[in-house]
Amino acid sequence: MKKAICMLLAVVLLFSLTSCGGQQSQPLKIDRTGEFSLYNIPAKFEDPFAPQFVPTDFAAACEYSCEDIAPLKEALARMDELCGQKGNLEELQELYRFCYQEYVKVQTAEVAASVQYDIFVNSNSWKERSLQASAFASEAETLYESTMQAVLASPYQKEMTAFMGGDVAALFDSDVEDYDRLAKLLKQEDELLKRYNQRAAQPGFSAEKKGFDLAEIFLELVAVRKEIAKAYGYQRASDYYYDKVYSRDYTPEEAAQLHQNAKQYIVPVYERISDLSLETDAVVDTQTVIPTMRQYIPKISPEMAEILDYMVENEMYFLADPTRNCMGGAYTTRFAGLAQPFVYNGYGSSTYKALTDTVHEFGHYCDAYLNGIYGAKTPGWIFDLAEVCSTGLEMLFYPYYDEIFAGGAADEKTALIAKSLEVIVQGCLFDEAQQKIYDYEGELSIGVVNEIFRQTAEEYRLPVKGGKYFWTTNLHNFRYPFYYISYAVAYATSLEIWLIGQTQGQQQAVDTYLELLSVGAFEYSYSQVMEACRMEGFRSAEMLEHLGQSVETEITQL
Repeated sequence: MKKAICMLLAVVLLFSLTSCGGQQSQPLKIDRTGEFSLYNIPAKFEDPFAPQFVPTDFAAACEYSCEDIAPLKEALARMDELCGQKGNLEELQELYRFCYQEYVKVQTAEVAASVQYDIFVNSNSWKERSLQASAFASEAETLYESTMQAVLASPYQKEMTAFMGGDVAALFDSDVEDYDRLAKLLKQEDELLKRYNQRAAQPGFSAEKKGFDLAEIFLELVAVRKEIAKAYGYQRASDYYYDKVYSRDYTPEEAAQLHQNAKQYIVPVYERISDLSLETDAVVDTQTVIPTMRQYIPKISPEMAEILDYMVENEMYFLADPTRNCMGGAYTTRFAGLAQPFVYNGYGSSTYKALTDTVHEFGHYCDAYLNGIYGAKTPGWIFDLAEVCSTGLEMLFYPYYDEIFAGGAADEKTALIAKSLEVIVQGCLFDEAQQKIYDYEGELSIGVVNEIFRQTAEEYRLPVKGGKYFWTTNLHNFRYPFYYISYAVAYATSLEIWLIGQTQGQQQAVDTYLELLSVGAFEYSYSQVMEACRMEGFRSAEMLEHLGQSVETEITQL
């Protein structure tokens, strides 16, 4: 449930990759007459057993562990047995309550182990714990799904739907027929991802050798994921990820229109400014990142400042020191059992990105803190909107760059908005290439994959750095297939917020962002939120054209 703003003083893989399918669409209206900048938009998803927010710190969160899931498996097996017998409603309900709680513990333990493995990536001990926790979570997921589907297909369907909640019950609607096979496929995927994590973090190899090794893992991932898609009833992997995993309200074919619009309106502008450096000589001590955020976040929203204070004071974030060897990347994950998020930033950068990357993740954190839906079975993050919550916050820092970066911030401003164009280009590039790869009808080989990425990059006129394996440096190609288009959609949308600030003033940009953040990225579709916040969104070719022109004008004047 959403927290009322007045409660903030008293007090979001990793991502829950489940579809929002089954929920009825409801009109989204924003009350702009209230006194708060973050509106209390009512939650429409209801789960009577959802974990409640528990104020705690990271050390306590990491005490979650899972040594055995035998009790959960026994209880689920008992539920399966009871489905075919009469007079067992009360026992079924008690077992559901037990299994729900146990499954949440398994989910939370998996996140805790995964985060600690990322922090201590060279630790074999944490590697094994994370592998075991992931294996338990995968097995528990498939067993939990299949059992609840059996319960809801039994004579107890009506009573159990009412008991677990209609919104929750609707999420178990699935075309999966062979859960044993799905469990094996998910386990294979997890093992391949662990291999990728370890190989990606290993130093001391040539780029050619490392690229080849990672490409081999990629081929195996593609094969496994195509089978996972089929297990869920999808003929194309792209349809499975767009619909089931990322809950998008547009298809791969509609994304292809964004590909073309980006080539027409964004690529030419990016190509003209690509000789400008996207890096700066600004040196940012990681110790100053949080104090800087604490200085400027209150200018955007006092409520967000309260959330930041909670995150910092309870150490619900990790910011790597540049000298520390951690898993690269940054993400926001959620501890289901505690109903709250956690931020990981393992880049260890001493550049301006130490600040911008943490600001980015804090946008996710606020979304998950305010709007996150927690429980054993929940709608997934709608990633196109989630990334606007993060990248939009980056754009709101743009007017403060002259204060933050002493001695002039032309380079930092250029880097932020030019990098945004680059991400739109890259997002379309990687999505288009992946669609071609996953739909490839011949024998897929490393050579074929390299050539598809090369040809696609050429179409976007994007300079290729790192040789033929340049695409292996993007972790999303491995961890989150078809995710990167969300960055293109999000940066186009966030640059629209920036454009509002340029044309209508910073306060209007702030208000637009806070409206969007107050709705969140869990329950309403991208199109619904764009309409409610009076934005045009990525589908508007006119907006993209205006955006490209405005960015070029701004950069040439800095």
